[in-house]
Amino acid sequence: MAQPKSGAEKKVQKIECPVCGNEVTFTAHFRNEKGRDRKLVDFACDMQGKCGIPSWDPCPFYVLHRENKNISKKG
Repeated sequence: MAQPKSGAEKKVQKIECPVCGNEVTFTAHFRNEKGRDRKLVDFACDMQGKCGIPSWDPCPFYVLHRENKNISKKG
């Protein structure tokens, strides 16, 4: 994973995943830009590739991170 540039915000969240049935940790990096909404620049899950979701099908939590810009920081 590439290191986010300055002005980036890191969010870590532990949550029960309905796909694999275990608690997983998601890490998302957002880039803050003046006068614009922040943008998701990186997303990772500790079960990535092992949960059974095909590579062409987006993770439901990735979609959640894309849509919700106010995900709480936990961990």
